[in-house]
Amino acid sequence: MIQPTKARPVTADTPVAKILDAQGRPSTINTNSPVLTNSVSAGSLTLSWPADHTGWMLQVQTNSLGKGLGTNWVDVPGSTSTNTVSLPIVTANGTVFYRLKY
Repeated sequence: MIQPTKARPVTADTPVAKILDAQGRPSTINTNSPVLTNSVSAGSLTLSWPADHTGWMLQVQTNSLGKGLGTNWVDVPGSTSTNTVSLPIVTANGTVFYRLKY
């Protein structure tokens, strides 16, 4: 289940973090809570978030229907280097939750 959040305007007071990009140059990451959007096509779930939030980690949690949300979050490999991820939909999974973590 993806919980929508309200988008906040970027202002001069918007918190940011400095990291190095793939070429070793300083890069800026927005640290405000992003909006995680989704689309479904041909058995795949595509999750995306604003490009200025590249560097955030997408995490996933899969549980049985009776359990619901727990604490067993797992990092999605490669998600810190992009702002969009496509994942296969596995219908045998009971519940699958996603979140972005900075």
